[in-house]
Amino acid sequence: MLIAVAYVVLSDDFRAELRLNGWFRGVEFLAGLLSVVAMTGAASYLFHPRHLPVAEQNRAVALSYYACGPLAMVTWTLPFYAFSFVLSLAGGFQHEYDTPPWLAIVATSAALLVMWLRLIGLGRAALRRWWAKLRVALLTPVLWLLVVGLVGVGLPWVVLYAVTLVYALY
Repeated sequence: MLIAVAYVVLSDDFRAELRLNGWFRGVEFLAGLLSVVAMTGAASYLFHPRHLPVAEQNRAVALSYYACGPLAMVTWTLPFYAFSFVLSLAGGFQHEYDTPPWLAIVATSAALLVMWLRLIGLGRAALRRWWAKLRVALLTPVLWLLVVGLVGVGLPWVVLYAVTLVYALY
């Protein structure tokens, strides 16, 4: 069964059909949006160390959610993502490297950088021990990469695997 799935995924016809239909780009867009939403809460797990009383832990977690404010800058990039999606449906891209909307990716990266710096600042203010602050600074990007890997990359691959199984059966 896995050999049949691998054959279908590696065939040029199947990949060309994915590019032409555009539904897979929609799944990628949805997975990217879900991963950004999941990234807003990932750092909150680092803001409730055991050495703080429960009331202060709750305040620290609430403050960590306020750090996702810079992601509001990403909303103005949504038209660029939508334009890229519509253009890919119309077959407007000539080369594979033309597909990412670079301006939107740069704006999202800038918003995440500002959010990370805000989380470090909030960690300095809310957490009392130096290792807890360092943990926020070092583990937040690791958690974000984990979220992007599981949701942003994993979800489209699971959908692709399911579609490949359906194509392989018919």
